[in-house]
Amino acid sequence: MELMAEGTYDAVTKSAVLFESKQGALMCVFDIVVEGRILKAWITLVQKDGTVSERGLKNVQDVMGWTGWDWAAFEAPADTFGGRACSVVIETAPDNNGHDESKIKWLNAPGGGMQRADAKTMAAKYSAKFRAVLGGATPAAAKPLPQPTLPRRDDPPRPPVAAPGVSNSTMDACWAKLCEVMADKPKEAIEGAWFRLIEKIGGGKEQADLLPADWGQAMALISSVKPDTATPAAAESPVQTAPEPPAADEDDLPF
Repeated sequence: MELMAEGTYDAVTKSAVLFESKQGALMCVFDIVVEGRILKAWITLVQKDGTVSERGLKNVQDVMGWTGWDWAAFEAPADTFGGRACSVVIETAPDNNGHDESKIKWLNAPGGGMQRADAKTMAAKYSAKFRAVLGGATPAAAKPLPQPTLPRRDDPPRPPVAAPGVSNSTMDACWAKLCEVMADKPKEAIEGAWFRLIEKIGGGKEQADLLPADWGQAMALISSVKPDTATPAAAESPVQTAPEPPAADEDDLPF
């Protein structure tokens, strides 16, 4: 079978059993599924001289998620130990016949086998050396981007925070004009029209990023909406006057 590249792999346990060697060593032997192969991981629990291996016990605990030791688990079927995510380190080593094969060198819990270094300690230890290589001063922390103020459904309609500068038009002026044109509409409809307008003129930009010229374009669109007017009755017809046309609705808006 083709050798696997040496390194660390994500894997899953398939089964596990206890094994005692002729020399008296006690081991937990896992079958591990890694990259579609089943490889064995041998974890020493008791060395042949009778010394308990603290590392081996902790290793099994970490993989199985135990806090103590569950002897009863080994009396159950071997596949009781299956389905646990784990991490394995693969090495190339000779088999009993002297032929190279891929073997599990270490079995760890997911992400195990690596201790995270403390960033502050590392900074104090290496900052001067890093600056000598990279040059420059320590970069300032990035400032958070301002978030636009949007109308809330539980508040009465109000214009968002005005953009700085006045040229062709402003955010406040456009909001006031839109409220005037849609005066007979609920605030939800006004807010919906407002955000469609922002999307149309901004092309995905936030409203706080729009320029005075953009607001001028918005004002032109809002102003193109005809205010609500009544339709007079025809002079030659004595029948009653036709009903008023509806005020500007979403389908009538150019945005």
